[in-house]
Amino acid sequence: MILFSLTIYATEQTPDLLIYKSDTIYIDTYPLEYLMDKDSSINRTILFYSDDMCMSTDCWRGHIATWRIDNDSLFLVKMVDCCEGYLMKMDEIFGETSSKVFASWYTGELIEYQSWFSVEDESSNSFRCKILNGRVESIVNAKFLGQKKDTALIDNVINSDTSIYVLVDKYPTLMTESKNYEIAELKTFILENIRFPQNDVDCMGAVYISFVIEKNGTISNKEFVRRLCNSYDEEAMKVVDLMTTWKPGLINGLPVRTKITLPIRYRYN
Repeated sequence: MILFSLTIYATEQTPDLLIYKSDTIYIDTYPLEYLMDKDSSINRTILFYSDDMCMSTDCWRGHIATWRIDNDSLFLVKMVDCCEGYLMKMDEIFGETSSKVFASWYTGELIEYQSWFSVEDESSNSFRCKILNGRVESIVNAKFLGQKKDTALIDNVINSDTSIYVLVDKYPTLMTESKNYEIAELKTFILENIRFPQNDVDCMGAVYISFVIEKNGTISNKEFVRRLCNSYDEEAMKVVDLMTTWKPGLINGLPVRTKITLPIRYRYN
């Protein structure tokens, strides 16, 4: 019996692009492939194998997509044919007339692309972005956050990272003169400080207010996500206004800007 050793060399695939702030990042993720499993109305043949599209061994999907993060959302902004380099008409694929398509179908993680031929090191996959139904949950640049020995570099990361996170390793803690309140204990703080409005007694329900805990522990960007009645809305905001001092949220032990959405419920006992 003669045994042959066969090595198969596959062609490395051209990655998609992600525009985040002023950076353009190659990503090792293809969100359009997830769309095929969720939306049967999208024609896979049109999207991946158009009649006038040639096939390239380094781009079997037939296109290169460019994505962009605007505020807290992921959008598809451009599709280019792999071989000829022409812009593909997204409106013929998605039926959208705008210049960008909201990626509401995608839940997963966008990871920075690493070439097969690159050397694995601590900076591999330095950019990671978690997406839930097209919305950004968190963004972490591990290339910088991992270098904990360089104090100057850490200070630079803390000062330069303006991203707002929803998911963090350690959530902010409200600091008061009497005690500290973890996120799960904010209900107690609300009950201790809320005043039931005397008018609009038939207006039962919840007021939702979102705000950002800054890296220095201050509160900013307060806004109503859902209102109830004027007097109830005002009273709910007064309680949030009392939450002046916080320990900030942490990712990898470093303070980050953290977004909190707080429900304040009114109901009869």
